[in-house]
Amino acid sequence: MDVCFCLPARGHTMSRRGSDRSHCIRKTALRPSDRSTSAEPAIIEKLHEDYMKPGVLSLAAGVSYMKPPRDCLSWALEAVLQSDSADPHRYGDVVGDQNLLEVIRRKLETVNKLTGQEIMVTAGANQAFVNVLLSITDVGDEVILTKPYYFSHLVALQLCGVVPVMANSDPELKPDPIEIKASITPKTKALVLVNPGNPSGSVAERELVEELETLCHDAGIWLISDEAYEHFLYNSVAHYSPSLYPNQVINIFTMSKSYALAGWRVGYISYPKILSDSMLKINDTVPTHACRTSQSIATKALEDDGDFPAVHAKELERNRDEIWRVVEKYATVKTTGAFYFFIKAPGGYDDLDATRILAEKYNVLVVPGVAFGMPGYLRISYAGLRYEVMKTAAACLEEGLLYLSRIPPEREDAKERWD
Repeated sequence: MDVCFCLPARGHTMSRRGSDRSHCIRKTALRPSDRSTSAEPAIIEKLHEDYMKPGVLSLAAGVSYMKPPRDCLSWALEAVLQSDSADPHRYGDVVGDQNLLEVIRRKLETVNKLTGQEIMVTAGANQAFVNVLLSITDVGDEVILTKPYYFSHLVALQLCGVVPVMANSDPELKPDPIEIKASITPKTKALVLVNPGNPSGSVAERELVEELETLCHDAGIWLISDEAYEHFLYNSVAHYSPSLYPNQVINIFTMSKSYALAGWRVGYISYPKILSDSMLKINDTVPTHACRTSQSIATKALEDDGDFPAVHAKELERNRDEIWRVVEKYATVKTTGAFYFFIKAPGGYDDLDATRILAEKYNVLVVPGVAFGMPGYLRISYAGLRYEVMKTAAACLEEGLLYLSRIPPEREDAKERWD
């Protein structure tokens, strides 16, 4: 409800509405902003709120069951506790602690073949993505996402007032350069590449990534490369970090997946020098800097546990094989990266109904494809449960998918939809 009231002009007493000695203020009832309320919901939290009850096994969240390397935790925490100085508890450098920046630089040079770029440490890859958007876009600009997209990227665009433009992927769920080129307009500022893909699990090989780099270069737009799952690769595929045109590429990484440090919130960005001032303003204003204890843990992990990501990925292979055995008949392609399979909901079911039935009747939780811009699909994560528990979840999923494939939607009794 709007309320109208009049204030006296300076130096005058309160007067009647309409007097030239007063001005009228229309006060609107306080409420959340349009861009926050119109943004997509926090999907994983919503699913857990609606369906996670005792006995339900989650194949929904994109997190590993593994613990981080123990030595990096004990060393960093002990260093903080034993320090005679207050320094670990004070503000640090906005771009990141120097020791961590140095080991990140070495990792980028040796593993990703990225040199000469600026580096900033962030509180995870999601914050890194928001930093990037605030640095390169204005309200009303367009950014291209390829379907299926990562849902947090869509929400970030909406919260920043940026217009998301959707481009279809190819039959293998990889970015399609033809579709992307057709999506570019004079308002386009960037293309987002998630490689390996979330939720698809697809891996864009070097030739395709270089084609996308060239496309962005020729169009005069940024390429934002989210490489959170860079170490989760199967069937001998290789990861490639785009670097052909370093002045137009921004690379985003995280410690959450490879080193199982999701709760410690450490990510980092590699970006051209032209963005340095903008990035500094944003990081200084939002988190000031990533947690310094978290940065110490990340430093030790990168220095001493360089083999951990490969061991981590190898450890998930049994889970991957177990879930693939169940979903193979429903998948369009066996993707080779990240820790997801993205399958068609069986039996012509709506993905929201399929998600509800699997959770309520078969005690297994997945994510509906509508969250990624592809209704009718389901994302299944094979990383969150130990193998023995994963086998139980796989059996529940197998039984539930079989039910969906045999009982048509019109015969399914409870038609209450998840909203």
